[in-house]
Amino acid sequence: MARHPDALSLFEEMALEAAGRGRAFGMKALAEVVRWHFHYSRDVAEEWKLNNNHIAYIGRELIDRHPWIAPYITTRKAAE
Repeated sequence: MARHPDALSLFEEMALEAAGRGRAFGMKALAEVVRWHFHYSRDVAEEWKLNNNHIAYIGRELIDRHPWIAPYITTRKAAE
């Protein structure tokens, strides 16, 4: 995310849109959309990858930034 902050912005934009419409969503599904976007819709010179282990933490970051979306994101306990 540090090398591609626009990826986090895309997660945030899509999460806020879904929650604003009252639609629940899974972070894994959202991650697949972001992956597709970066693979097919962007001119990224280097290969861009998103580790599945980071997806839950991105969801928690979004909840920290926008607490009102928490009911729309399903979360599980993270490993310590």
